[in-house]
Amino acid sequence: MGWPDFGNFSDSDMLVWHIPMQSGAVPVLDADGISPPGAWVEALHAVSRDIRCLQYGGRFDSGDLVWELSIDRSYTVGLGWLRPGGSDYWVKREGISMDASCAVAAVWAAGVAQAELIGGLEVVHWPSRGWNLLTAQLIDELPVWIDTSDGSVISNIGVLREAGTDW
Repeated sequence: MGWPDFGNFSDSDMLVWHIPMQSGAVPVLDADGISPPGAWVEALHAVSRDIRCLQYGGRFDSGDLVWELSIDRSYTVGLGWLRPGGSDYWVKREGISMDASCAVAAVWAAGVAQAELIGGLEVVHWPSRGWNLLTAQLIDELPVWIDTSDGSVISNIGVLREAGTDW
């Protein structure tokens, strides 16, 4: 099934999927039977793997969270977190396209998740060892974590746990 023509939808219509944070979990196809963009699913699973390590200040348990991925009538992506039972954490929509590559999607999702953790109720500095935060960037078409103190690449997004002991 192809993407619907949003021209026939109301302004409030959008496609929405719920993707478990567990790596490799299959997304819930709750968007009229249409599969979510594969690059976005892969990117969200990469960020999910990293979110479990190098937390500082508070502890954030992502175990039962699901990503809420949505696409509106302008094919713009929205991203948020939900707990079972539908309790919202946040939803962010900033003009990134559903056609973004996995690398671009991973950098954007990592940055949005980081901002929500730092500014959220738990105030978790992630990824971090103390006050020195890593930042997500796209370098040579790869989504990477950069050490903000010296600009060095620490790891690709999605494999931070493997690099965490060396940083």
